[in-house]
Amino acid sequence: MKGRPAWPPISWSRFPIQSWFKVDTQQGTEKLWLVFSEERVPEFEDLKEFVNERSRGLITDSTRNKAVQNFLTTHSVSKPAHEKDDKQTTLKVRSKLLVYAVNLEHH
Repeated sequence: MKGRPAWPPISWSRFPIQSWFKVDTQQGTEKLWLVFSEERVPEFEDLKEFVNERSRGLITDSTRNKAVQNFLTTHSVSKPAHEKDDKQTTLKVRSKLLVYAVNLEHH
């Protein structure tokens, strides 16, 4: 939105050492979706039950999984402006919602 102050920068250099987020042992590329919103995202509100050691973020309910996939596909169409260097990527949007996929390569 024009004239709206910029969001404060988010410093996030790595996942916490004690985290439920883990990649599998097979080499490859994992897609991690970043979603930042000024308002609650209704499609995500009832998904908090999957953020735990047991589920590890895996949405086992097919209806809710499909709703999240639709949300990500629909809202990632407009690409944010980005600046990238060896250490960080800065994303900029003019809306109240940022949806961005990051590919994490692990070996």
